[in-house]
Amino acid sequence: MAGVFHVERIDPLQKYTNEELYAQFCFRRADIQYIVDLLRPNLLRRIQRSHGLSVEEQVLIALHFYACGTFYQVVGDYMGVERSTVCDVLKSVSTALASLINEFVSFLKDDQIIQGKQNFFRLRNMPNTIGAIDCTHVHIQAPHENEWEFVNRKGRHSINVQLVGNAELLITNCVVKWPGSVHDARILRESARYRELQTNRPNGIILGDSAYLLLPWLMTPFLAANTPEQARFNTAHCKTRCTIERLNGVLKRRFACVNYLRVEPEKACNIILACIVLHNIATRRKVLLCDDVPNAPEPIGDTDQPLAFSTLDIIVKGALTLAHAVRRRRRGKRAGALVRLRKRGSRTALPGIFLSNVRSLCNKLDELQLLVGRDRDFSSSSVLCFTETWLSGSIPDSALQLAGFQLFRADRETELSSKTKGGGICFYFNNSWCNDVTVILQYCLPDLESPIIHLKPF
Repeated sequence: MAGVFHVERIDPLQKYTNEELYAQFCFRRADIQYIVDLLRPNLLRRIQRSHGLSVEEQVLIALHFYACGTFYQVVGDYMGVERSTVCDVLKSVSTALASLINEFVSFLKDDQIIQGKQNFFRLRNMPNTIGAIDCTHVHIQAPHENEWEFVNRKGRHSINVQLVGNAELLITNCVVKWPGSVHDARILRESARYRELQTNRPNGIILGDSAYLLLPWLMTPFLAANTPEQARFNTAHCKTRCTIERLNGVLKRRFACVNYLRVEPEKACNIILACIVLHNIATRRKVLLCDDVPNAPEPIGDTDQPLAFSTLDIIVKGALTLAHAVRRRRRGKRAGALVRLRKRGSRTALPGIFLSNVRSLCNKLDELQLLVGRDRDFSSSSVLCFTETWLSGSIPDSALQLAGFQLFRADRETELSSKTKGGGICFYFNNSWCNDVTVILQYCLPDLESPIIHLKPF
């Protein structure tokens, strides 16, 4: 009878030194063991095969991908497994970590609010602050379905992630599901946290940038600081709100994978949630970034070199400022002509026309309304022209109005063009520039929508 041999498996954590663990997985040995124990109930596979991956190996594979953000094949070669194994393990670990989001990401409790306010006040003397909010884009490869919804304002495919953080760079709330074309204000308005804070106003304020609307619990900066007090408020607001900017930077610096994900949106959202949970674990356990490691190698070269560069930058900037001032003084009569044109307001000799390919006007409507209310150059444009509006007859004109503008649109008609999506153009005419607008002709071809409009601005 053949004997049965049992081979004792070596703990994969023992194969690496502390320096190697930190360099390849961004966590220390004790931190990785904590994550392993945390995920063991979800990842432990009760199989009879002796070559099945242990929980430690699965966690190391996933952590290596999160830290490096490289291809599955590269991760597999480093960890000694197949590419398909990396894909399966990453899905399992990311799902397990994402299921812990409510345990590790939670808004401040009543007994934590006072300490949170004190931490923010120590930064830049901003009182009564309990958090800062902002959105960050996680770039992804073009998805196979509804690709156009994920194109952001910079023309790249992304997931728009909303984060709320505290002064200690802990994430206290997150929304990870919206495509890159959706505006920050809409993500907040559609979130469960918004409805909760609107119903039960918190004992404090959250700081946001000018992309958000001013609310009783959401403080935005002054668009134009007209008094010294307003200028001081904007300075304190900006320097305090920078905590959420630093948080976004730390998250993407610690986990390189969230800079670009080569997966479909659903899987990308799970990976982002997993990184958010790991970020809070690392912050609470005081895991340093690679740049903050005490024994990091010293920079090579003269330590006074950065100061020399800074001085040179100041000199160059001063020279450019002086040259610009001299050039402005030499304008002569042309400057007077510009002044006279500005006095005409929007009734300029040549109309100011704003043209943009919006790729779904409905998704950009919040942003357009903010621009009309806050951007003088935009609101004083004579004509706003938008292509690829993707509108249909089910969307009324009343849902698309902009203050101070009148709307004229030409949607793609399915019966005439035989296409079910895409296309469409619209015009917004500034009421202060022209009130006499008449549509002479409007037609739709398979590849073209075109209205002929008669204007009398003067």
